[in-house]
Amino acid sequence: MNVFSIFGRLALDDKEYQSGLRGAETATTKSATTMAAQLKKVGDAATTLGKGMSTFVTGPILAVTGAAIASAIAVGNYADKILDLAEQTGLSTDRLQAFEQ
Repeated sequence: MNVFSIFGRLALDDKEYQSGLRGAETATTKSATTMAAQLKKVGDAATTLGKGMSTFVTGPILAVTGAAIASAIAVGNYADKILDLAEQTGLSTDRLQAFEQ
């Protein structure tokens, strides 16, 4: 005697299973939406930080670089002046620099 031939049909009530799937899908969608909003906030904060760094870091670096270049030009001009005077007077550059002190 075969058990399935006696009962013939097996039914499955999947209402709770389907309800659980819908709940999981809703929770997953809600979590993904929340996570996306939080990641956008992080991205916005990083953008703001980058703009601030541009103002407070890049600006001073450019100012220091400009001052260094200006200083190098001034030193170069001074050296040219001393060399020109040494050539015109026949005095050594050391002797000319001693006069300026």
